[in-house]
Amino acid sequence: LVGVSIPIFWLGIMLIMLFAVKLGWMPTGGAEDGLRSLILPAFTLGVFSAATICRLLRSNLIEVLGKEYIDVAKAKGLPKSKIIGKHALKNAMSSIITILGMQFASLLGGSVITEQVFAWPGVGRLVIQSITTSDFAVVECIVFLMAVIFVVINFIVDVLYCVINPRVRLQ
Repeated sequence: LVGVSIPIFWLGIMLIMLFAVKLGWMPTGGAEDGLRSLILPAFTLGVFSAATICRLLRSNLIEVLGKEYIDVAKAKGLPKSKIIGKHALKNAMSSIITILGMQFASLLGGSVITEQVFAWPGVGRLVIQSITTSDFAVVECIVFLMAVIFVVINFIVDVLYCVINPRVRLQ
């Protein structure tokens, strides 16, 4: 619940204050330190997505574990790890795949804020600089590329539905 509620920009600033300023473990921003510079921005972007997926997965698993076929698997004496891994998780994943696709799109939007907080050179920062300098051709190109990426991700999500749930077939 906390991971879903915290604004990305606030979490980023707090992580910079703790790990970069107080402890001195991480750089405050930029991309000069290689992978070390990527740890805080990646964690900041990942907290919201991970919290959303965990909440949804938990509620889906609770629902699926109450189904009749899970009771049959328990009656057969299957170990709990196999019941959850093979039967329950597979049936709980369809809505998770949808959320993963939507989360990827929100990560593209959320990266604009994170790139500004951490002074990270990226597509979001390029968009802001292009808008500021009235370079609308770059803005149009980036918006078009993001739309193409979004469509491709939705296509991959639809294909994964068929892989995970064979009852769903392309028509």
